[in-house]
Amino acid sequence: TPVILEGLTLLQSRIEDDAQLLDNPSKQRLQKLANVSVKTFSECALLLYENRTLFKQNNESNRRQSTLLMVGGEPKVMGYEDIVEARAKRDANEAIAVKGRGDLKRKGTVSVSKYAKKTEKRSGNR
Repeated sequence: TPVILEGLTLLQSRIEDDAQLLDNPSKQRLQKLANVSVKTFSECALLLYENRTLFKQNNESNRRQSTLLMVGGEPKVMGYEDIVEARAKRDANEAIAVKGRGDLKRKGTVSVSKYAKKTEKRSGNR
């Protein structure tokens, strides 16, 4: 079974060569089948192209939506020095927020040294 349009046209030409022995109604039916298959392949190719285009557009809009908006404070006319100062304040606040999260440990976890001692005891008993 052909997968691409070129394979279908090759198969169609071979069938037309073999169809010389058929009567007229059979030739017409065979020609209808060939036309329908070409039309179906072309519609499928158009749908795939449209899907690819829509997928690219969707990815572009997702990328735009995921971009974070950086706000330097309340709206005002700012000079370069003001912008640098606002960025430094924002970076300091973000560093404090990250540092404030702390080191979360799970309850009931076994440290590596305790685990190593348990395995030594087990291997020593054998």
